[in-house]
Amino acid sequence: MPSNESTEQNVQNSIEETGGVPVITMSMEVSGMTQYPTDKTLSIPDMAADAKEVGDALADLAAEISSAISVAYPVGSIYMTTSNSAPTFAGTWTEILITATWSQLKTGKRGYENMESGDTGGSVHFWLRTE
Repeated sequence: MPSNESTEQNVQNSIEETGGVPVITMSMEVSGMTQYPTDKTLSIPDMAADAKEVGDALADLAAEISSAISVAYPVGSIYMTTSNSAPTFAGTWTEILITATWSQLKTGKRGYENMESGDTGGSVHFWLRTE
């Protein structure tokens, strides 16, 4: 194997003999296509997914989930959370205060009141689904 010094000298000599750095010309041809794997679980095997079909299927699924959540939280449901933001699912929610009057405590019942503007619900928030 030639030393670095002799390689550098050969390059220098070559440049001086040819009058500069030689121009190298190359040509390339496509030798084939790159193939990507396809999802074998789609309705048409070995084909890419149709974006519209996938979008429609996701929209249908979202509607089914929304419907299931509405069944789980019908109007009149109370949702308890530590978040001070209203739930973003299943309709309209209003924050309420759970009451515990002496009369309610004696009978084992509870009530609620609508929150007034500026009231804070503490660290636990109760939301009533109204629509």
